[in-house]
Amino acid sequence: MHFNTAIATLSVSLSFSLASPATTYYPSGGCPPISGDFNVSYFQLYPEGFDYDPVHCKAYFGSLFNSTVLRKDLSTGEEEVLTFPDISENHTYHVSGVQYDRKTGAMYFSANNGIAFSSNGADLTGPNRFIKYNTSTDRVVFITDMDSVVAQLNALTGYQYNGFQDMAEDLAGNAYYVTSLGPSIFKVTPDGTPSIFFYLPPKFINGTVQSNWGGIFSVGNILVSLDNFNGKMFRLDTTAKDPFKDYTTYSLADSPVQVHCDRTYPPPMFDGKIVLCSNDGNGTYVLYSNDLWQSAKYLGLAASPNYGGIPTASCQIANSLYTNTEYFLDGVTFDKVGNRTDFPFTDITQKVLQLTRSVGIDINVD
Repeated sequence: MHFNTAIATLSVSLSFSLASPATTYYPSGGCPPISGDFNVSYFQLYPEGFDYDPVHCKAYFGSLFNSTVLRKDLSTGEEEVLTFPDISENHTYHVSGVQYDRKTGAMYFSANNGIAFSSNGADLTGPNRFIKYNTSTDRVVFITDMDSVVAQLNALTGYQYNGFQDMAEDLAGNAYYVTSLGPSIFKVTPDGTPSIFFYLPPKFINGTVQSNWGGIFSVGNILVSLDNFNGKMFRLDTTAKDPFKDYTTYSLADSPVQVHCDRTYPPPMFDGKIVLCSNDGNGTYVLYSNDLWQSAKYLGLAASPNYGGIPTASCQIANSLYTNTEYFLDGVTFDKVGNRTDFPFTDITQKVLQLTRSVGIDINVD
């Protein structure tokens, strides 16, 4: 999610529990361990979203403006560019969201309408595609055209919904693809069939639709997001008989400001209790829940240097936690491609762990 808005700097004083939490050892599994900052050098990559396949030890970086995906083995340097027919090099689309489903081994990509974001919500007319990729066979499973179901929702409500980029999955292998410009959730079955699952009325200021959900994540069959418009958490059980009656919203505890998120990501090492919120500003907010996200607490900010850009996503790579830096001002206008080659990724593992120790969570990642 990227809008041309001013970003406020936050300075927060934090206090931590004096009790020493028990330390859990988290190995890197079968993949080579990684630590420390690194750069990905690829002309015009501009990775707004990225994720990691811990089975095949490959990182996937979405190339926002080229609408391709760079797959890279960070230990050997081997890389390959994934392209998609009628999408790649078609500048109508931006490949922004990248999501690995640890339950099925699928990688999902959002090929979304770029102008919805570059126009700050003024133009919501463009197309959107949802891509499922099999990381074992290295093949595209489906490319789902979302336009017809979006048109159904628009006709049903009388509003326009757009601004796709984030997704989450349930235990049955269904994916949930969400819009942030007008809050809606579309369910996509394992064979690629989309349907309207949930929606709320959009919010407007001076006639322009505002950003609502900042990312989405799942813990089991529970979907959770944060509403950037009012700062509240949103929770929905995908197995509920009537999602429109059974969803809940609540305030984020102990937050000194209204938190805004781009991607929200639950690192596997924390078993669904910790979520990283990339805040399109000066770092990554760390959120905590010990009741399956029926409530949530703000723990603090894991700051990152950002090198003149902004963090838009975070990810666990092997046994470490990373945030990216995206550059939306490199082009001739906002949210247009520039000529950059080197893109930094910052290791925020220890900064995150410093915050999680305040709720008794400590992990040895060495």
